[in-house]
Amino acid sequence: GTSSDDASSSEADVTAPSSAYTSLVAADCQDLPSSGPNEVPFTQQSCKGMPGWSLLVEDFDSRNNVQVKFGSKAMDLEVWNRLPAFSHLGEKAEWRGPVKSAGVVDPYALIFRFYQTDGEGRESNFLVVNRITPTASCIVGLVNGGEAGANQKARDLADGAKNYVCPGAEPLSNPDSVF
Repeated sequence: GTSSDDASSSEADVTAPSSAYTSLVAADCQDLPSSGPNEVPFTQQSCKGMPGWSLLVEDFDSRNNVQVKFGSKAMDLEVWNRLPAFSHLGEKAEWRGPVKSAGVVDPYALIFRFYQTDGEGRESNFLVVNRITPTASCIVGLVNGGEAGANQKARDLADGAKNYVCPGAEPLSNPDSVF
């Protein structure tokens, strides 16, 4: 059925997608021991997320990346492969999901702002929209952060992807099937 979820619209607020925010500011995150090659500055910080979740913010040669962690499982979003220029993250992570308690959602998506600078020093930014599950996480889309209504577009994209299956999420029952 396609509309079974909408059947009880009177209680929709409980299951309706909502946003909760956590900080990505360096001062609010915890430095992890550096494991990169010594010549190239490589840092990792762990930033608190929703309960059970955290974000590993990596900086390698002035380029940022994010790994999503659920418990001890880290899932690399490989943002720097999609947006390879010099970059830094915005100050907040937005978690999308149904509300569990004040300021807490059970997340199925994660949105963060990603600033990058081109060779001429011009800065642009994107809202990176990610599908997250305890076993797999991946980028589902980028929204130009300079666009009108960018935040809402990113939320709509996040909410539309809540059933999206990231590569590697679960073994396919029949790997030879094209479906």
